[in-house]
Amino acid sequence: MKPFFRRPTLLLALAAGLFIRLVFLPMPGTEDMRVFQTWGALALHEGVTQVYAYSNIEVLTKAAGLFKGVFIHYPAPLIQTDIGPVSSTPDYPPGSILLLKFSAASCKFLQGGKLRFSPLFNACMNLPPVLFSLAIAGILWTFLKQERIGRVTTAILSFWLNPALILTSPVLGYQEPVFAFFGILSLLLAYRRKYTLSVISIVLSCLIKPQGVFAVPILGMLALADGGWRLVWRCGTRFLLSFLVCLIPLLFAGRLLGMFRDILGGAMDPWLSSQQLNLWWVVGAGLHALNGGVVWDRTVPMVRITDFTSAVGFSPNLLALVVLVVFTAANLYFFFLQVRKGNRFSIFWASAIEVFGYTMLMTHVHENHLYAFFVYATPLLVLPVGVFRKLFWTLSSTYGLNLYLFDGFGQGYKGSLPWIRTLPGIDMTIVLALLNLVIFVLIVQSRHWLFDGTAPGIVKGGAGIRDVR
Repeated sequence: MKPFFRRPTLLLALAAGLFIRLVFLPMPGTEDMRVFQTWGALALHEGVTQVYAYSNIEVLTKAAGLFKGVFIHYPAPLIQTDIGPVSSTPDYPPGSILLLKFSAASCKFLQGGKLRFSPLFNACMNLPPVLFSLAIAGILWTFLKQERIGRVTTAILSFWLNPALILTSPVLGYQEPVFAFFGILSLLLAYRRKYTLSVISIVLSCLIKPQGVFAVPILGMLALADGGWRLVWRCGTRFLLSFLVCLIPLLFAGRLLGMFRDILGGAMDPWLSSQQLNLWWVVGAGLHALNGGVVWDRTVPMVRITDFTSAVGFSPNLLALVVLVVFTAANLYFFFLQVRKGNRFSIFWASAIEVFGYTMLMTHVHENHLYAFFVYATPLLVLPVGVFRKLFWTLSSTYGLNLYLFDGFGQGYKGSLPWIRTLPGIDMTIVLALLNLVIFVLIVQSRHWLFDGTAPGIVKGGAGIRDVR
């Protein structure tokens, strides 16, 4: 394998992508950026273990009250931090809060001991995701080169120079690359049968963002195919023990249940779809139209779950969860068949479409949650099967437009978005949501959900599958 530092074309492209990202570091991002900054300031002032609103006792007291039909309210305390009073309760796991605290501490040091909102504060918040994006490119390049399949440089640059992914971070200030790094690292380690390290990595992914959990059933199925239920049991116990060990500081601080309560509360937004162009965005647009709302020359608003429940008679949450479980079961079945044939490379497709299925089928999904799909799907771009490249770039386009049509280039850069969204005479978000659903349906109605094409040794023209390793 030619050393990484002796590939001038790749290095120049990586440098160009890094330069673009560094230029955009001071961007203000979405409103979430200001939230992340307040969380970082709160963690810097109070400590990571004290940022969650409720103590264990308060959570248990509230639960007991609800069981008795009594609602007990504890107002969120107003805490004075370096950037002013903060009452915003984090709904991210402690891994993210620790990273945000580090970013806030770095900015405070660079600003001479005084933390304040500024482009420098934005840059400090954006830098870790940029570095983890670079780390994703690095570990994928190393892995794919060792596999000797081909098209490695093209695959890596499809990720690294992808405008939609650059828009995610650093332009809009999302933290997705951090958890996605540990997610893809876990998949690569499991591919190499290094299960202990894989478990630790996926635990870290889940401790940064809850969306890391979507790789867990894929890893469990690979363990089942490799070593049966005994290996699944060992990996499962290591996962739980590692997870609990990482949460010991919160346990001793008396905030462990408060963390779970805040994360669960944050995941239960009141909207059918929180700006993710999926099935529920289309349903919401239809419900809006049935209620007399205009869709042909106006932007479609987000629709509340309670509005759907009032109109239909039941909440969509359970229905969405059941459909996702069925989808996951089918995904694991096709994946298991491929692993039994010796095709371990299918782990990347199984993980990618699990993320895609979640973003298409579940309520409460946000527009940035598809990011991990592109990280998990990047290895598939080395294969001689063009369908994966078409899917990758088509979804990159709809994903990038999904981000842009709601968030533009961040705070202060969204003034023309309503006009752009309705330029064709209908809200473009409906068209994009339908396109996403068409792609999703084409995948699930295809033979074996395209898993047959993930074997590195596939013979061009569909003559069969063979494992070349």
